[in-house]
Amino acid sequence: NHEHFKLIQISRSKFDLGLNQLEMLVVGLAFILTRLFILCSASVDNELLVFTVATDSNDAFQRFMRSAKLFDFDVKVLGSGSQWTGGDIARFPGGGQKIRLLKEALEPYANDSVTTVLFLDSYDVVFLNDKAEFLRKYRKLGAKVVFSAEIYCWPSPSLEASYPPVKEGESRFLNSGSFVGPAASLHRILIHAPVADTDDDQLYYTSIFLDAELRRNIDIALDTRSELFQNLNGVLDGVQIKYEDETGYLYNKKTFTRPVIAHGNGPIKVQFNSLTNYMPRMWTPNRGCQHCQEDNIKLEELSEDFYPVVQISTFITTPTPFIEDFYKTLADLNYPKHRIYLVLYCNVEEHYTTLLEFNATHAWEYKSSIILSEKTHPTELAAKKTGLVCVSELRRLCICADPRLHRSTNKQEHSLSPRPDEPKCSSPSTLSPWQALVKLLGCPEPRGLLRQIERLHGHHFGQATRYLERAICE
Repeated sequence: NHEHFKLIQISRSKFDLGLNQLEMLVVGLAFILTRLFILCSASVDNELLVFTVATDSNDAFQRFMRSAKLFDFDVKVLGSGSQWTGGDIARFPGGGQKIRLLKEALEPYANDSVTTVLFLDSYDVVFLNDKAEFLRKYRKLGAKVVFSAEIYCWPSPSLEASYPPVKEGESRFLNSGSFVGPAASLHRILIHAPVADTDDDQLYYTSIFLDAELRRNIDIALDTRSELFQNLNGVLDGVQIKYEDETGYLYNKKTFTRPVIAHGNGPIKVQFNSLTNYMPRMWTPNRGCQHCQEDNIKLEELSEDFYPVVQISTFITTPTPFIEDFYKTLADLNYPKHRIYLVLYCNVEEHYTTLLEFNATHAWEYKSSIILSEKTHPTELAAKKTGLVCVSELRRLCICADPRLHRSTNKQEHSLSPRPDEPKCSSPSTLSPWQALVKLLGCPEPRGLLRQIERLHGHHFGQATRYLERAICE
């Protein structure tokens, strides 16, 4: 029995030893996997540098930076706060300043063939996917340096014949608004020839690409299938917005690709604004307006004395039915009157008395009430300019309301308060029961006509506002 008991103890000791070894093995494996994950994550961050040039932090730039933040791209902004000296690139060739700024930024990486650099324009660009997907597609393309491609040979159409041919549906010509490559390779391109700030950046890169020897030695290719970059000028009919649960994204119907970055190059800014109403993570059929939930002020957490100061501006410039009802709606707004400035304008004689009666009855309730004189403001435009000057000087939130627009609730202002340090501008989709057209104008055709506004899923209208009217919230 004693020997048997001893044998059991030895067996148990071996079993316990086996468990301890297994536990140590599991702990060790977990440690190794954790380190690998950290190293891989750090590798992605360290090997991809993203640069853009933006001298003005406007709404378009904020849109770009929002998309970068959504997909965890750390963007280094060049030229911030400096003067733009690259010419009027919206209408003419130019943009050499971007080359100079990027060249200066890449000087420390002149011999770095490991770090990957991504350069993008910002005012007409958004990210649509994350870094891992971008790098996966970039590596799959095989070339060291990849420029985006478009269907127009700009700014020198005479160079069209010099470009290599592409397959049907692909984009043939270099676009300088987005490109990627090893830091050392891009630095070599940037120092190839002297460039003035007013020279054309796209022509500079094109001349290098069309030099067959340079193209081969540096290993430059174009993203003709829009795997990485989708330039949209001239191909809007060839792409469509598709949806996942959280986000809208672009799908190229001709090359069957889902680009990571969208670029509204050329004279299509209104259409690009329209597309970015839905992507990235702006609106989806499942989740509705996600962007509406960002940067909101939670009024329920504030006392009324700390509510945002709002300026409500009204402009009566045409005979308007039910004008008394409009002023009653204005008086009944469920928002602290002592946090509202009123700016009132009327150049219609038959309505002016009604405006004066409203002001005499209710002006004392508001923080202030100003009537803009028709003598000093003979046109609606002049009156609106004065109203917007008041907004910009005092950093107020502004609601510009057309008296023809009547609301069904007096509680709307509680959801119209973006963060006051980031001005935004929006206009609602307004539809009269007896009208077939929404008062938001969609994408202009080349002849100046307007496309019919797309109605999504039978209930949602959404296009960029061509001309803001009826109600504007800034």
